[in-house]
Amino acid sequence: MKLTVKTRLGMTCSCFVKSLMTVFAACGALLSANAQEADGRNFGIDGFAAVSGTPGTPHYLEGGTTGGAGGKVVYANTFQQLQAYLQAKDPYVVIVDKDMDTGIKCWVDDLSTGHLCNNQDGSEGVETTYGERVMIASNKTLVGVVNPETGRAPLFSRITFVMQCASNVIIRNCRFTMEGAPILKSGENKIVAFRDGVQKEVGDPDCMSILADENSAKTDWGGHIWIDHCEFFNGNAADKDRYDGLLDCKNNVQWMTFSYNHFHHHDKACLFGKGDSDVFDGCRTISMHHNWFDNIAGSRLPLQRGGHLHYFNNYMVGSEDGWDVRSKAVGYIQACYFKDSKAPVRSDREGSLNIDKTEGYGVTYENCRQLMEGYANIDGTKADKSLTVNYTDWTPEKTDGGYFVNTLDKTADVPGTVQKYAGAGKIEIWTAYADAVPAEDIDEYAAAIKDNPTEPTYDANGDKITGISADVAQVEAGGAVAMQYYSLGGVRPPVRSDREGSLNIDKTEGYGVTYENCRQLMEGYANIDGTKADKSLTVNYTDWTPEKTDGGYFVNTLDKTADVPGTVQKYAGAGKIEIWTAYADAVPAEDIDEYAAAIKDNPTEPTYDANGDKITGISADVAQVEAGGAVAMQYYSLGGVRLDAPAAGICIKKSVDGKGRLSAMKVMVK
Repeated sequence: MKLTVKTRLGMTCSCFVKSLMTVFAACGALLSANAQEADGRNFGIDGFAAVSGTPGTPHYLEGGTTGGAGGKVVYANTFQQLQAYLQAKDPYVVIVDKDMDTGIKCWVDDLSTGHLCNNQDGSEGVETTYGERVMIASNKTLVGVVNPETGRAPLFSRITFVMQCASNVIIRNCRFTMEGAPILKSGENKIVAFRDGVQKEVGDPDCMSILADENSAKTDWGGHIWIDHCEFFNGNAADKDRYDGLLDCKNNVQWMTFSYNHFHHHDKACLFGKGDSDVFDGCRTISMHHNWFDNIAGSRLPLQRGGHLHYFNNYMVGSEDGWDVRSKAVGYIQACYFKDSKAPVRSDREGSLNIDKTEGYGVTYENCRQLMEGYANIDGTKADKSLTVNYTDWTPEKTDGGYFVNTLDKTADVPGTVQKYAGAGKIEIWTAYADAVPAEDIDEYAAAIKDNPTEPTYDANGDKITGISADVAQVEAGGAVAMQYYSLGGVRPPVRSDREGSLNIDKTEGYGVTYENCRQLMEGYANIDGTKADKSLTVNYTDWTPEKTDGGYFVNTLDKTADVPGTVQKYAGAGKIEIWTAYADAVPAEDIDEYAAAIKDNPTEPTYDANGDKITGISADVAQVEAGGAVAMQYYSLGGVRLDAPAAGICIKKSVDGKGRLSAMKVMVK
């Protein structure tokens, strides 16, 4: 049976598009959300993502997948903005026109293994960046814009995009890779992020993961997701488990379409169903069409457990195990072309398959090793094995009567068509969402941070962002006629006064400003090492000195410029000199009553205990422990090394009282 190219209204594709243009003349918003043409070809949404679903169920969405349509169109200039917009509760259409990673540097033993080095100062290993996770919330559209300088769509590196119990999401024209993602030396291959000063595992190294198991894999839900014209890859890896899936789907997610994507240079590509238990009725409804599976060394194109999958106009070349329909999975295949691959498609392991055998729209094998029964390679290559087919009569219309596809190409045309159009940057998708990339809006970014319902957002230093400062808002709101953008982790000019500030520069010999290997210098200066600067910055001069503000102003020491690096590195920071001796001859003993009074009388911010719970008073048992005469003591250095006897200076004293209770405090031994 051949699936006809039609719409819900039964019109042919060309008639349908003409009708759409007439309707959308009065209603342009929907056109900009979902439909485009190029080369006379309709690249709008189709398949299961385009249907509304079953009324009365959680998965029902009138009109099908629309993403962030109706929300604000915003420009994500940094990874932090991207994360905030995609995780916020409000609908957004997010435009990105540059490559992105976290910007937080780290060093690993090798990119193929990714084990974090013990020293993170750059003295060993290979430089990469920490990973991170983006928890995409419902009602979002992410669209990549081709950079005119590189001719390529934006690449997101070492960032896993997760849709957990999310619905109505569109992602188009973007590239994704986990190549070089750091992992801990001990433990599983988990992505490591840098958050609040510590390394933190944040999940499996999937490029993209769609799932619905927040509380229960069967009762939680998500769906209406369209992934289109994207590229997924991971490059060289030490072993097949170095990275996880390129695009995985698990649990109760429905009404999804994955179209015109390029999957390449990976091992385990796409897992649909996390195990043999993930096969409950209606768990997944997916359309995959015009995808290019290119040099997948392992398997999962996809590995399908349970659910229903319409697989048409896909091109597989240079791969091993392909589409594995198993564990109660149901599939329908049309007009697919398989070349130079081991086992492109099979259904002999508890799955069932309907094969379109209409002339011109069947399955074609070229130089493949394991073929479904009744098929041969068109180039005459003898197959190693014939695979039994478990047949079904399922077609997508039996699941939803409104199901349609925009274009069903003949099998012979699939290799050329897919290689021409599959992947990011092939057609100008973004023009359907915004005529121009919108300007950065600091107020909208601040709102996205505030309304974030799932995961926190971290800045380029790995610190949690809780709000956007007013001074930044003021700068951004100032009506600039020319702008330069920097990543939060980027290099900025060491000092500048060309943006409405003014500066007095001491030019006394030996006490002036010195630059070494810097990129943007104040006018009249050069790098002492001969490095050529990128830019000379205008100086707005003033004659102000601190004495003009207060005549009693003084400094203790003014070092010469040449001495500054050594002096500052020696003395700047905590623990460099014995400051505390100026305040107390000895460290006072801990007084539990005074501590309790301080907790009680706190006039500003609350105090939290080691469990993160607010302290409102000091319990009697703590006071008893502190007051109970110690019967045994041990001393340790501040670095945790056990001392035979207390050493001069500050150390840690551990005491055990008569009831066996342990306490620890810092003491100073004179």
